[in-house]
Amino acid sequence: MVLVRDEDGTLDVRQGSTGVASATAGGAMYGGLIGLVFLAPLFGMAVGAVGGRAAWKSMFGDVGVAEDFVKELSDQLKPGGAALIMLVRKMDLEGMLQRIEVPGQVIRTSLNSDVEAQLDAALAAADGA
Repeated sequence: MVLVRDEDGTLDVRQGSTGVASATAGGAMYGGLIGLVFLAPLFGMAVGAVGGRAAWKSMFGDVGVAEDFVKELSDQLKPGGAALIMLVRKMDLEGMLQRIEVPGQVIRTSLNSDVEAQLDAALAAADGA
Protein backbone atom coordinates (compact mmCIF):
# COMPACT_ATOMS: atom_id res chain seq x y z
CA MET A 1 0.00 0.00 0.00
CA VAL A 2 1.29 3.46 -0.86
CA LEU A 3 0.02 6.64 0.75
CA VAL A 4 0.84 9.89 -1.05
CA ARG A 5 -0.08 13.34 0.23
CA ASP A 6 0.05 15.84 -2.66
CA GLU A 7 1.43 19.35 -2.24
CA ASP A 8 -2.16 20.63 -1.92
CA GLY A 9 -2.81 18.19 0.97
CA THR A 10 -4.92 15.64 -0.94
CA LEU A 11 -4.33 12.06 0.16
CA ASP A 12 -4.08 9.30 -2.45
CA VAL A 13 -4.14 5.68 -1.22
CA ARG A 14 -2.96 3.02 -3.68
CA GLN A 15 -3.56 -0.52 -2.52
CA GLY A 16 -2.08 -3.63 -4.10
CA SER A 17 -3.72 -7.01 -4.54
CA THR A 18 -4.01 -9.55 -1.74
CA GLY A 19 -4.85 -12.41 -4.10
CA VAL A 20 -8.40 -12.90 -2.79
CA ALA A 21 -9.97 -11.58 -6.01
CA SER A 22 -7.91 -13.97 -8.13
CA ALA A 23 -8.86 -16.93 -5.94
CA THR A 24 -12.53 -15.94 -6.09
CA ALA A 25 -12.48 -15.58 -9.89
CA GLY A 26 -10.59 -18.85 -10.33
CA GLY A 27 -13.04 -20.64 -8.05
CA ALA A 28 -15.97 -19.22 -10.01
CA MET A 29 -14.46 -20.39 -13.29
CA TYR A 30 -13.83 -23.93 -12.08
CA GLY A 31 -17.17 -24.03 -10.29
CA GLY A 32 -18.92 -23.00 -13.51
CA LEU A 33 -17.18 -25.75 -15.46
CA ILE A 34 -18.11 -28.34 -12.86
CA GLY A 35 -21.64 -26.88 -12.77
CA LEU A 36 -21.95 -27.48 -16.52
CA VAL A 37 -21.70 -31.21 -15.86
CA PHE A 38 -24.71 -30.98 -13.54
CA LEU A 39 -26.55 -28.46 -15.80
CA ALA A 40 -26.27 -25.72 -13.18
CA PRO A 41 -23.33 -23.50 -14.25
CA LEU A 42 -24.48 -20.37 -12.39
CA PHE A 43 -24.91 -22.29 -9.15
CA GLY A 44 -21.49 -23.89 -9.73
CA MET A 45 -19.92 -20.47 -10.31
CA ALA A 46 -21.41 -19.11 -7.07
CA VAL A 47 -20.28 -22.10 -5.03
CA GLY A 48 -16.84 -22.03 -6.69
CA ALA A 49 -16.39 -18.31 -6.00
CA VAL A 50 -17.27 -18.72 -2.33
CA GLY A 51 -15.08 -21.82 -2.11
CA GLY A 52 -12.12 -20.13 -3.80
CA ARG A 53 -12.33 -17.14 -1.48
CA ALA A 54 -12.67 -19.36 1.60
CA ALA A 55 -9.75 -21.54 0.52
CA TRP A 56 -7.53 -18.47 0.04
CA LYS A 57 -8.50 -17.04 3.42
CA SER A 58 -7.89 -20.36 5.16
CA MET A 59 -4.45 -20.75 3.57
CA PHE A 60 -3.20 -17.19 3.95
CA GLY A 61 -5.48 -15.63 6.55
CA ASP A 62 -6.64 -12.06 6.43
CA VAL A 63 -3.59 -10.33 5.01
CA GLY A 64 -4.15 -6.69 5.56
CA VAL A 65 -3.12 -3.59 7.39
CA ALA A 66 -5.17 -2.33 10.30
CA GLU A 67 -7.28 0.64 9.23
CA ASP A 68 -6.45 2.55 12.40
CA PHE A 69 -2.72 2.30 11.57
CA VAL A 70 -3.33 3.57 8.01
CA LYS A 71 -5.42 6.47 9.39
CA GLU A 72 -2.77 7.33 11.98
CA LEU A 73 -0.02 7.23 9.36
CA SER A 74 -1.98 9.27 6.81
CA ASP A 75 -2.76 11.93 9.43
CA GLN A 76 0.99 12.31 10.07
CA LEU A 77 1.93 12.69 6.38
CA LYS A 78 2.94 16.21 5.46
CA PRO A 79 2.13 17.65 2.00
CA GLY A 80 4.59 16.22 -0.52
CA GLY A 81 5.21 13.17 1.67
CA ALA A 82 4.60 9.48 1.03
CA ALA A 83 4.52 6.24 2.98
CA LEU A 84 5.02 2.66 1.83
CA ILE A 85 3.35 -0.13 3.78
CA MET A 86 4.58 -3.63 3.01
CA LEU A 87 3.51 -7.03 4.23
CA VAL A 88 6.28 -9.46 3.33
CA ARG A 89 6.49 -13.21 3.91
CA LYS A 90 9.86 -13.82 2.30
CA MET A 91 12.50 -11.46 0.98
CA ASP A 92 16.03 -11.19 -0.30
CA LEU A 93 17.38 -8.77 2.30
CA GLU A 94 20.65 -7.98 0.52
CA GLY A 95 18.91 -7.41 -2.81
CA MET A 96 16.29 -5.18 -1.22
CA LEU A 97 18.81 -3.10 0.74
CA GLN A 98 20.83 -2.43 -2.44
CA ARG A 99 17.74 -1.05 -4.20
CA ILE A 100 16.78 1.57 -1.61
CA GLU A 101 17.23 4.94 -3.33
CA VAL A 102 15.07 7.30 -1.26
CA PRO A 103 15.75 8.20 2.37
CA GLY A 104 13.10 7.25 4.89
CA GLN A 105 12.43 5.76 8.28
CA VAL A 106 10.89 2.60 9.68
CA ILE A 107 7.81 3.38 11.77
CA ARG A 108 6.68 -0.11 12.78
CA THR A 109 8.13 -3.53 12.02
CA SER A 110 8.18 -7.12 13.17
CA LEU A 111 11.74 -7.60 11.88
CA ASN A 112 14.40 -8.71 14.31
CA SER A 113 16.67 -5.95 15.64
CA ASP A 114 19.63 -6.83 13.37
CA VAL A 115 17.56 -6.69 10.17
CA GLU A 116 15.80 -3.54 11.34
CA ALA A 117 19.21 -1.89 11.99
CA GLN A 118 20.35 -2.81 8.46
CA LEU A 119 17.16 -1.39 6.98
CA ASP A 120 17.44 1.82 9.03
CA ALA A 121 21.04 2.24 7.89
CA ALA A 122 20.12 1.74 4.21
CA LEU A 123 17.25 4.23 4.48
CA ALA A 124 19.48 6.80 6.19
CA ALA A 125 22.27 6.35 3.61
CA ALA A 126 20.00 6.74 0.56
CA ASP A 127 20.72 9.91 -1.36
CA GLY A 128 17.30 10.46 -2.94
CA ALA A 129 18.80 10.83 -6.42
